[in-house]
Amino acid sequence: ARAFDRSILPPNLGSPSAPTQRPVFVDEAGGDLRLRTGSPGVDVGTKIPYHLVDFTGGPRQIGVAPDIGAYEGAVVVE
Repeated sequence: ARAFDRSILPPNLGSPSAPTQRPVFVDEAGGDLRLRTGSPGVDVGTKIPYHLVDFTGGPRQIGVAPDIGAYEGAVVVE
């Protein structure tokens, strides 16, 4: 697999498996790049056996697959 096969940031680089929608971040302008609930990057990442924790030190996989990006677990924003 190529390094960008699971990227959700444009350009998609022609990967047939990557979502084509823009990611839905908590606050992109403010620098909070955690995924919001409903983001196309939730539960579509590739499991890497030695990658056990996310950027915050929490578990790397909570759902059926890891989320794309550094953070695991979508954030509900009201």
